[in-house]
Amino acid sequence: MVCPYPIDNSNTNAVDEYPAGYGKLAAIEACDPNFLIYRKFAWLHNRLLLHKQDELYELEQRLERLDQSDAAQDPRRLKSRRRDEHVSPNSGRKELLKQIEGTLDKYRGFPQGLSNFVADQG
Repeated sequence: MVCPYPIDNSNTNAVDEYPAGYGKLAAIEACDPNFLIYRKFAWLHNRLLLHKQDELYELEQRLERLDQSDAAQDPRRLKSRRRDEHVSPNSGRKELLKQIEGTLDKYRGFPQGLSNFVADQG
């Protein structure tokens, strides 16, 4: 069997030239997008999204508590990042914000990765 319409034109070998197993299965799937049979792992994606949401909620709560505490000491402090870092360079806000940024970046990637995968299957 030769692919009449290879998906990406990179595979011009006959499907039968591949030994049985993943190689042959990959060659068959490369023939036509309708042959793709990948799992979405939707439950796992959703489970990780919920976990990341909860992590972000905890980080948000920590930041809000830190802001409230610092604003009570100096109401002008949070009006400027430079002022905040100058007044209290060891407050932990900078590190907390970096942690929030990293977690938020990971969180944003999950739904996009899942939606891209689903779109590629259609």
